[in-house]
Amino acid sequence: MPVLVISTRQGMTYEAEVRDFHDANREIDHFGREYLSNHPNDKIVDASVVAGGSIIARYFNGRLEDF
Repeated sequence: MPVLVISTRQGMTYEAEVRDFHDANREIDHFGREYLSNHPNDKIVDASVVAGGSIIARYFNGRLEDF
């Protein structure tokens, strides 16, 4: 199953298994509500979906590419 990996400017990482890009975007929104709302000086610098050792989607303009 693909894994969403989020990295922040301050070094926080978050991983979650996702089924599709809708699920991945929901996880990014959830991360924003749970973590970023409590750490206003931090922000997402990279988010990617990895499957089988390869990146299949990247974070761009606040959302992930379709995969």
